[in-house]
Amino acid sequence: MQTWYRGDVSFGTGSAHGARRRNVGRGCVCLVSLLCALGLGGCGKKTPVPAPAPPAPPATTNVSVVVSDGSDQLVQTPAGVFVLNQPASFNLFFSNPAPAIVLFYSRTSVPCVMMSALLSRMATNYLARVRFGRVDLSDTNSAVLEAQCAVRAVPTLIFVRDGREQHRLVGKTARDRLDFMIERKLLKP
Repeated sequence: MQTWYRGDVSFGTGSAHGARRRNVGRGCVCLVSLLCALGLGGCGKKTPVPAPAPPAPPATTNVSVVVSDGSDQLVQTPAGVFVLNQPASFNLFFSNPAPAIVLFYSRTSVPCVMMSALLSRMATNYLARVRFGRVDLSDTNSAVLEAQCAVRAVPTLIFVRDGREQHRLVGKTARDRLDFMIERKLLKP
């Protein structure tokens, strides 16, 4: 039996070693052809480099909106959702008798972030009929609001009409369920 060396590995020409050596050769050919097919290998073709993505808009673009009494201001996102992290803005938001939905959420929770994005989309659909607000419980000023509304888990949606709570949904909620709750429970007397 003849033994030959390649680097740190020795191969023999016996039946078991020869078969292993032939399979290793086939594996390299298969790997090279797979890389060429995926466009990751050399193969003479240049892989096009994708264009850089345009810069994302800043996450906290808020627009101040002055409410009727002139002494306090409510901060509103471009999507139409009011930011209610301060007790004064929270009370001002609830002083309006229009139907409203308030989301209590945390920026560190994935379901909360998903619900916040859903709330922004819903605000554009119900712009003239329902007011949307959100309270970030990660903010230190919102602990008073959390206790005042008895929020035990996030995300929590509170449906408000005439300044009083009508319904409450705790946890991640699908868009169709939210549409149903708005149309059937909040907007209908």
